[in-house]
Amino acid sequence: MQVRENLTVGTVFHKAEQIFEYLRPLLAQLKQESFYTLLLNPAYQVIRFAEVSRGLLDEALVHPREVFSQAVQLRAAKVVLVHNHPSGQLTPSKNDQKVTSRLIKAGEIIGIEVLDHLIVGPQGYYSFDQNGLLQRLRE
Repeated sequence: MQVRENLTVGTVFHKAEQIFEYLRPLLAQLKQESFYTLLLNPAYQVIRFAEVSRGLLDEALVHPREVFSQAVQLRAAKVVLVHNHPSGQLTPSKNDQKVTSRLIKAGEIIGIEVLDHLIVGPQGYYSFDQNGLLQRLRE
């Protein structure tokens, strides 16, 4: 899946805002919730951006097996979780938090660090990391 012409293998991301700006054209227009992974090498360079699941209007089913399968195959060191909220509501739901916590634990077991989880809407994004939620879910 090509998101934008300049999102290529080797692109470096260090901030949630950079990721949001690259992915907003794709995710903000979707009418159903979809879940993606941005796979990175140890130098924060993109290996692949992949759709994990496409769900209903307000929910996408996510399982660690699907989230990490390509990351393991492609030897990713880090992953950024990304999904959209078509409603525009950026606050993470209890289910978003539960899924993220589960994925953090799965990543720790297999040695792939979850750097962030972004929720993207038409007007903005929510970063679990920037809002301190990622650290709380790690504890």
